[in-house]
Amino acid sequence: MKYIYFTFFLSAVLVIGACAKKEDSSSSSSSSSSTSSTTSSSSTYSRSSTPSSLSVSVPGGLSASTIKTSSSRTSGGRSADAYASSGPCQNVTQTGESEIPNNKVAVGCEKLANATELLGNSIMMGDVYLNLIDYLITNEKSFSTSSTCDDTKSIEFTSAMYESMKAMATQLGIDSSAYSDWTSKSGTKISLAYVYNTSSDSDYDYKLQVATACDNITNSSGVSTYLWNKTSNVIAVGFEDTGKNTKGVFTYNPTDNRSTYRVTEQEQVTSQSGGTDNNTNNYTVTMKNCNSTESDNTTGTCAVIKINLSITGKGVFPSGHANAGQSKTNAVVYYADGKSDDSGVYISGTYSDYTYALDNRSNMVDNHTWIYEGSWNKTGITYVKQNMDGGSFSTYPSTEPDNLTVYKQSSYSSSANTATLDNSSAVSAGSYVIVKDNSSNPNTAPETVIGVIERSHDNYTSDAWDNSSSAKLWVWDPVDKQYESDNATVTLQ
Repeated sequence: MKYIYFTFFLSAVLVIGACAKKEDSSSSSSSSSSTSSTTSSSSTYSRSSTPSSLSVSVPGGLSASTIKTSSSRTSGGRSADAYASSGPCQNVTQTGESEIPNNKVAVGCEKLANATELLGNSIMMGDVYLNLIDYLITNEKSFSTSSTCDDTKSIEFTSAMYESMKAMATQLGIDSSAYSDWTSKSGTKISLAYVYNTSSDSDYDYKLQVATACDNITNSSGVSTYLWNKTSNVIAVGFEDTGKNTKGVFTYNPTDNRSTYRVTEQEQVTSQSGGTDNNTNNYTVTMKNCNSTESDNTTGTCAVIKINLSITGKGVFPSGHANAGQSKTNAVVYYADGKSDDSGVYISGTYSDYTYALDNRSNMVDNHTWIYEGSWNKTGITYVKQNMDGGSFSTYPSTEPDNLTVYKQSSYSSSANTATLDNSSAVSAGSYVIVKDNSSNPNTAPETVIGVIERSHDNYTSDAWDNSSSAKLWVWDPVDKQYESDNATVTLQ
């Protein structure tokens, strides 16, 4: 029997859980169980002791394979702009134009596709880990909760587990190339380090930490932490992929049919001057499956969505600038509400960009704010309406498409909670996370993040997926590349 020791891959969200026939063999007969599941390749592993589902169902209009972006996420030639220079998100021919300057709808199009790419690829590993631990809980009589890390188990990755992974990838629209190499792993054994224990957080019953080695868990490096409530099946997952420079949290509430995903991603990009910048992308996406009223006249799966995005890059002011030679920080704060189904997406919101000098978030040098709305489908952009700094709106095409009435609402109820700064005028521009209490640190325990605030030069946007009377703010430091405690206060409702 082969053994696999694999590199830990970040765990994230936006996929529906799979269910089907449960393997009923004991640990001593896993070989015969594997043979049985192989002969029935269409059956997927069904969890009974760990959460059976990790996310809402995702509309086809949001899938990474539907909106295929033109540039690789690992490409060194990626532009410092918020979106790629070509591809479906830049195709505006359906509006009657060959190009649309400063197209802010295209930003949302590509960033949503990038986010679902991160989510889909990472959730597959989350599914694997929950299946493996579920198998141990169900089949090993001596298996119990413990505060001690265990790295002695080797668990068979069965064909039913592979089918579970494939089903979720298909549900999200992830290309088969993302999981095709796992075909050969069916029937092999996977070794991992884990701590399975009761949770000290009263909102949850159990806590599972998974990594490649016990040292990672001890040092809080490259760990996925799963917290879940056995009654409500609400789950929160903190994750870190040190190889990909990503860290974040995702949550799923099956009662509300709501998922939220927050990730901090560091990315090397090409600057406008041709040099190299290190950007920090903070994605927050909340998605709630539509109720009967919201889904009226939609196609297939329907969801209301909220996007909070900040992009922060470091650089130096060029010669000829009043601040020539000084360090500068460029930032974008992008916010959108909207709706998606299997045919397309509609969003509306604000886009703010600003620059500050000498790492001082209060020392603003330049700033602009856009208001926009628009839509797209798998072919490209279908509608754009936007203005800058209170100017007149530019609309492409000049008449709004008739089908937007299916997507447009007076309000969108995607968020579970609201987050309000108690004194917003005293809070500098930046990307903030909200944790449960003073003892929570988002750098070492991302699963404790329960909300976000993105503050631009003239406004702020927010999202929250839990509540706490002792919530604490932390702000991202683009110099030290970590969150730092902030004295500002916030109210959650």
